[in-house]
Amino acid sequence: IKDRNLTKPLSAGRIYKILPKNSEPKAPVFSKDTTALLQLLQSQNGTVRNMAQQIIVDDKMVQMEPALRQNLSAGNPLLVIHSLWALEGLGALQSADIMPLLNSADFNIKRQALSVIPSVISKQNYNQFIPVLEQLMNTDSLSAPYIGYLVHYIQPINAAKASEILDGLVKKYPDNIYVADAVISNLYNNEAAFYKKSLKINPDTNLAINKRLDKVLHDIENEKNNRNSKEIAKAYPKGAALFNTVCQTCHGADGNGISNLAPPLNHSEWILGEKNKLIPIVLYGLSGPVKVAGHVYKAPEINGEMPGIGQNKDYSDEDIAQLLSYVRNIWSNKADKINADDIRKTRQKFKDRQKAFTADELSKLK
Repeated sequence: IKDRNLTKPLSAGRIYKILPKNSEPKAPVFSKDTTALLQLLQSQNGTVRNMAQQIIVDDKMVQMEPALRQNLSAGNPLLVIHSLWALEGLGALQSADIMPLLNSADFNIKRQALSVIPSVISKQNYNQFIPVLEQLMNTDSLSAPYIGYLVHYIQPINAAKASEILDGLVKKYPDNIYVADAVISNLYNNEAAFYKKSLKINPDTNLAINKRLDKVLHDIENEKNNRNSKEIAKAYPKGAALFNTVCQTCHGADGNGISNLAPPLNHSEWILGEKNKLIPIVLYGLSGPVKVAGHVYKAPEINGEMPGIGQNKDYSDEDIAQLLSYVRNIWSNKADKINADDIRKTRQKFKDRQKAFTADELSKLK
């Protein structure tokens, strides 16, 4: 940089050109000459090939159709691929052009042939592709994800055959993450039903297809809950504010708990269960181990004691009732509302109480 004064001029940007030593590159000349364009489709420079293809398509050079179709049997894979997509861009591609390429020994050609099928597949010709796709599905793991994505175009034509192919992919490649994602891409609004079917085919929940389906279902549920969260916060504004300032630090914004601090509130039987056992926890606190969703939480996994907020004069009975109603209905939770009168009755019942409850004490409350 210093030897060649590349830092100057300081008032403007610089464009550097990097070239091999002893090279004398010449800018390609693009014309509308069909012979020249066919030659450029074979260039070693990808940008040049792309530009030649773009000119053919943008200028609708349909007169090149025969030459492009002839190129599909050429020995140069790059020429085959660009000719294939040039025909597609011209709207001249036919199923007969694709079929031989699906059996190509060169996988780069084969995957481009698989990728271009959506441009030509129809009710009239889909049966030509099905046997070849099924053969590839059973013999070529690299082609399997492409076939999975192609099911999307088969479903509107023959739903039964599409379902059969998806089942076949799950049976053949249950632990292939790319196949799993391709299969799942076809399941809009049918993820839960297909998950049950997948578990019957392959009961192992650690397989890629089952793990990814399970995650998708959780993501769908979380998204529903996120959409619902604004409505819940609007229904219980004081409760939402109180949770965000007091509870979130230990229990997490998602209600799933924080290690070394507090157990989850989401899916917790204490939150969703009897209010006469939940209200005392919030008013007076909870001490010692507590079992949530089958797991016993104890120190040091969680803080030894949760303090109550019942003695804090800043929080009214209505505020605490809203807090409990909020956490009983946010995330995946859904339970009855708690009102201020419930809080007052609990205060009266335990008016002489000073210390935190234990889980064992709470379990005995009527």
